[in-house]
Amino acid sequence: MLNVMDRYAKEHHYKIHPTKTEIIDCPKHKSSYNWTMGGKVVKTTDCSEHLGIKRTDGKEHNFNIKERIQTARRTKYALMGSGVHGTNGLNPAISYQIYKTYVIPRLTYGLEVLPLTKSNIEELEIFHRKNLRHLQSLPERTSNAVVLLLLGALPIEAEIHKGQLSLLYSIVSCDNSKIKDVMNRQIATNYDNKKSFFSRILNILEMYDLPSINYLQKNLPKRDIWKEETKKKVNQYWNAQLKSEALDKTSLKKMNI
Repeated sequence: MLNVMDRYAKEHHYKIHPTKTEIIDCPKHKSSYNWTMGGKVVKTTDCSEHLGIKRTDGKEHNFNIKERIQTARRTKYALMGSGVHGTNGLNPAISYQIYKTYVIPRLTYGLEVLPLTKSNIEELEIFHRKNLRHLQSLPERTSNAVVLLLLGALPIEAEIHKGQLSLLYSIVSCDNSKIKDVMNRQIATNYDNKKSFFSRILNILEMYDLPSINYLQKNLPKRDIWKEETKKKVNQYWNAQLKSEALDKTSLKKMNI
């Protein structure tokens, strides 16, 4: 195993430090084998962190959701001293812009690559809507659509979709042939696998009426144009969804949506 790991690192020009490296070992099939590299034992664990994302043998999205919410909550508390707290604080519109700049990126960091479930998304949405209610000093029973519409805010699901569309552009526009080969193979073999990023992104492109991946590979726009187009499409879709939801509620008939 020493030769395999050392040879892999050398072939791919990786500088791997054996004492700083961890190997994820499945708890159900835990191996008694000691992994070594350069004569030094490499630590095995059932959960490791890489670039701020928890990696495990399974259900790592559950670990990361809790981590993201805790990080976002700490960031929100740190902003309270500047008036981002609703009652007797800054104007709600200004508070939301600060919240959008500092809290949302920490809440959604790295989630675009994880296969989130509906319950994961709802957990994020509950935290998000609760914060927006507080910023506007609205009662807990206020309609979800109103909470978002009054600020021109998007659901967290939409924020994650924007991150996924940005990641797709980075993959399609890169010059690395190996990455493109992986993308084409994933599209061909995992188009119906909900855990695959490319399966999810195909549905997202269709959801927002955006060009297909094949079209983008042949007619890739500039990054700023793609960013503006995706932002426009995402905003239009959710604006229509939220207005439709608000119109269906008799309690909001006097609200100018």
